[in-house]
Amino acid sequence: MNSGGAGAASGTTYNGSAAQTISYNTIGAAPLAAVATHTAGVQTTSSTVTFSATAMTINCALSNVFEITMTANVTTAMTMSNVAGGQTINVFIIQDATGSRTMTWSSSTIVKWSGGAAPTLSTAANSVDLLVMTYRSATSAWYATLTKGFA
Repeated sequence: MNSGGAGAASGTTYNGSAAQTISYNTIGAAPLAAVATHTAGVQTTSSTVTFSATAMTINCALSNVFEITMTANVTTAMTMSNVAGGQTINVFIIQDATGSRTMTWSSSTIVKWSGGAAPTLSTAANSVDLLVMTYRSATSAWYATLTKGFA
């Protein structure tokens, strides 16, 4: 990044409640490209997935953050729709007040797990696990990790 001298320019942009300074290279008076863009207060709104033990679908076009509260065992693996290559989703899987709920996972050709084996969920009442999955178009598979037992 050129931060001073001939051929450098900078500007101040106000986004949200904070100002950011952006420096960029120039030829003459025209900027070539901005070096950085920042928007203060960026967040993703969580989407609640309707629970179903047999036909639960996550619509990846709605958000990148989802919540599922389990009220029974999941006997059919959930499916994803409207997937974009490189998309990462976070799924909070929440046990209800009863707990002891289990989940059936997709085959290893659709979901590739860190460590090579599908995990088991935390089963304590009201426990929360975080499933993080990134879709890779080259293999048509999700790469997944499960962090368990948030209290």
